[in-house]
Amino acid sequence: MKKKKISLFLAILTAATVFLSGCGEYKPAQSSGNSTDNSFTSSSDGSDSDVDSTDTENQFTVALSLNGKIYKPSIDIYAQWTDGFSYHSAKIDETGVATVENLDGDYRVTLSAVPDGYSYDPSAYMATNNKKNVTIELVKLERSRGEGAGLYSCIPINTTGVYRTTVKSASHVVYYEFTPRESGMYSIESWVDTTQNTVNPLLDVYTGSFAAKYYSKTLDGGAVESTYTKNFIHEVNIRDDEIGNAFTFAVKATSKSNEYPITVDFAVKLDGEMPPRNSTSEMKLPEVTLVHATRPAGEWTTPEILENGHWRYDGTMFGYSDPEEGGDGYYHLYNEATGKYDGATLYAKISQPCQFYDIALTRIEDAGNKNLTIDGVNYKFFLDGWNTFTLIPGYFCVRNIENNVYCPCLSTCGGACLEGCEKCHAECRNVTQELLDSQGGYANFCNIDGAYPVTQELKDFLQAFSVSQLLFMDGNGFVETYSEKQIDAKEADQWLFACGYYK
Repeated sequence: MKKKKISLFLAILTAATVFLSGCGEYKPAQSSGNSTDNSFTSSSDGSDSDVDSTDTENQFTVALSLNGKIYKPSIDIYAQWTDGFSYHSAKIDETGVATVENLDGDYRVTLSAVPDGYSYDPSAYMATNNKKNVTIELVKLERSRGEGAGLYSCIPINTTGVYRTTVKSASHVVYYEFTPRESGMYSIESWVDTTQNTVNPLLDVYTGSFAAKYYSKTLDGGAVESTYTKNFIHEVNIRDDEIGNAFTFAVKATSKSNEYPITVDFAVKLDGEMPPRNSTSEMKLPEVTLVHATRPAGEWTTPEILENGHWRYDGTMFGYSDPEEGGDGYYHLYNEATGKYDGATLYAKISQPCQFYDIALTRIEDAGNKNLTIDGVNYKFFLDGWNTFTLIPGYFCVRNIENNVYCPCLSTCGGACLEGCEKCHAECRNVTQELLDSQGGYANFCNIDGAYPVTQELKDFLQAFSVSQLLFMDGNGFVETYSEKQIDAKEADQWLFACGYYK
């Protein structure tokens, strides 16, 4: 799975500056900074991920691709070709293509800059006499939160993708804690431009668990290398019984010129691959008509029962009251007197903590994870509704006060850019008109206890969330090993973890 080192080609890169005369100016890759216009404009048809294969005999081309379509950026980006001796560059023009002529041989292809919020693998692209047309795939950076300032205050991540770290000095270390959701061979690989050869990324590897961590080694290289820049690669094999176990690593870097801060992009892959970049998650909205819930009389009672000295959930205790049969659309406790499910209404804790979490489900992503995105469906607005705008400014339209990065549309979009917006920041989550016109989410209608009656779609979400978070896993799940009370459940009954009724 490791990339082969390109030894002879890269060993002579340090001599390349002697041959710059007459070949154009080499421009190290940079982020576009805080430009307020970093949007992408699709090419005329936007339907093909390759430039026209019809080329002249001595013409080499480079185009950018995003989600499988050719795009042209609104900032100046130069494509750069180097064979280790000479550099050639050409600006990506209004058609989204950069062109040079009279090249002959094998060339590493890189970019002079990337738009804010995006990255690419600078070691992945080669142009040859037999492959003159190169399309570079831009990858949207994954969002993360926190500073990662300590071994036990890591930046949490649990999805594959590309992340960006800012290293402020030679001694600065940024800690990450990765929690895999499925088994397989995971790799962590730095994406630093070896042709620039000015930054050397390093990776500290730790063993142990989230509660006890031990330094193991520092990786310096292993992937594509040059004389100074050596991209690291770290591989971890996760078995089925290790899913949910966190492992820790730390990113740091040195600068050849001793100039800081510097950025290091790294890719987290599963079995050598990342999810397709065009697989954006659907923003789920409540489908039922929500009403403002009230608090019934009685004491909040969680639904687990004690049987043979063990606590467990029993889904047969509750049944759905179908509106098509005259019901109210909520789950109710079984009523022995009537033989029907017309007893106490079952509620789910939404905007206040349930017995297993010290934060509400609506705040489960505060640490920067994506726990509310399940099987490609994002349930954040489904739960939090309009609170997403007021309590989490910047969730839709990026609003990073610390780094002075803002969506250029923020003053006109009300905090969320509609789908199709061509001016918003790359990190913005575009929304539909349907979302903006909607009733909101469940948290907007909860009672004083932060609870709402369980509907069919709410039950389905709780079940999917429990499965994705491994709350029950053959006796080893989070709820099954909870320190205060261990509760078992059949596969179909685990949705009850956040529920209760008033007794």
